[in-house]
Amino acid sequence: WLKWTQMTQHDIVQLVIKRIIPPEHSCSWVEFVAHGKAQERMYFCSHYWGEYFRDFMVTIDAHAAHNGEGLRANYWICVYAVNQHQIELG
Repeated sequence: WLKWTQMTQHDIVQLVIKRIIPPEHSCSWVEFVAHGKAQERMYFCSHYWGEYFRDFMVTIDAHAAHNGEGLRANYWICVYAVNQHQIELG
């Protein structure tokens, strides 16, 4: 069993996003949790697919705190903003 602290961005897509959002109802994670309502972003953030999700979120939390945003901060992160069932690489 994979521990939460060892999950990478790849794991989040395969074990969470693609299992919760079926291909026949495909959309991005953001569209899913926001019920299709458009979301504004304050920051664009890139990521490494092999990094641990927990470490990534610690960095996002630190950035939001450093900028005085706290929970109000909105980030555009491709892994969550892109429909993972319709992505084409290459």
